[in-house]
Amino acid sequence: MVLQEHLIMWTGCVLYVAFTLIRRHSSRRTREAEAELEYTESKRGIDYLRYLIGYEVLTYALYVVDVNVGPDRMIFQLSFPWWLRWTGAALFAAADLLFLQVHRHLGANFYANLKLRKGHELVTTGPYRWVRHPMYLGLYLNHLGVFLLTANWFIGATWLVGFTLIMVYRLPREEAMMLGKFGAEYELYRKRTGRFLPAPWAAGTARRQNA
Repeated sequence: MVLQEHLIMWTGCVLYVAFTLIRRHSSRRTREAEAELEYTESKRGIDYLRYLIGYEVLTYALYVVDVNVGPDRMIFQLSFPWWLRWTGAALFAAADLLFLQVHRHLGANFYANLKLRKGHELVTTGPYRWVRHPMYLGLYLNHLGVFLLTANWFIGATWLVGFTLIMVYRLPREEAMMLGKFGAEYELYRKRTGRFLPAPWAAGTARRQNA
């Protein structure tokens, strides 16, 4: 039991490092375009995201300490079966793979915060072919995966609620920003795609367009 708890903990650490490297690599690719920005979100929106990331790193670090100090006496722990916890690891890995695809198709159009640069493109390939916000879908998979992997109700509740609150604040602003930039093109794209999950007709529409 102790060995399996440590294996799960280190699996989560490896997946988190992979996620961080993917984000950092993509951030470096867009840094040179900062001088050409047309729009950037308010400092408040940036701070919300930074606070949540800092909080998540801290609470996961505390979970790691908890495992190493005494896995049989861990606080906030739920009695999830091992198969469910490894399912959480699989969701986390799926989120990392989705991030790879998202960043591959975004290219230089990626920013961690809401920003637009001159020559910014509306990306509708890869995961964006079916959903408008595959990156946020990946982050939800990430958060759900960490909850199941750690079997820690405090991490699960606070991470998911915190991220959802940021989505409530951020999504309307992001879609308004994209609508202002791309107008009718984005409105048409919005009608044929889902926000996080594919709209029932989205796959059929994409096939007809490529026929």
